[in-house]
Amino acid sequence: MIDGRCTSRLQPPVRLLLLKHLSLRHDLDPPNPNKWVSESQGKYEEAKAMHRQDLEGSEKVLGAEHLDTLISIGNLALTLNRRRQWEEAEILEVRVLKTRKRVLGDIHLDTLMTIHNLTFTLESESRGKEAISLMERCYRLRKDFLGRYHPNTEFSLGTLEEWWIESIETGT
Repeated sequence: MIDGRCTSRLQPPVRLLLLKHLSLRHDLDPPNPNKWVSESQGKYEEAKAMHRQDLEGSEKVLGAEHLDTLISIGNLALTLNRRRQWEEAEILEVRVLKTRKRVLGDIHLDTLMTIHNLTFTLESESRGKEAISLMERCYRLRKDFLGRYHPNTEFSLGTLEEWWIESIETGT
């Protein structure tokens, strides 16, 4: 038993991976929960600094492609979006998307959420055509993977409809 987790029934290769993962986690400071409090209070620079600190620790201990590191990058991108720092947010989201596609594949919930988040960044940057094109792809992938009536698929379709109408009204 390690950290309260029973490992005796796992196959040896799985046990070794789990043991390695758990030992790495001991070197990683726990994520700072105050970043969300700071963000909710409008202290975005403070929250951004905490997100960056969590990200640096995760990259150092777990590696750049670890799923927890990718979550940290995505969280920082969301904070940057709220600060209207869309170019930097886009760079991070593209990085996460490329890594998730390579590690998890196109048809994975985390990959699809990253595509979804990137579309909103593109839309915020007044890149409506690119945002619509990427959201169409996100919708198709979600429909194929989750089904037509899944809430995430429905949300993608609703967003697409809204953006199509906006595009027609503005002539863009």
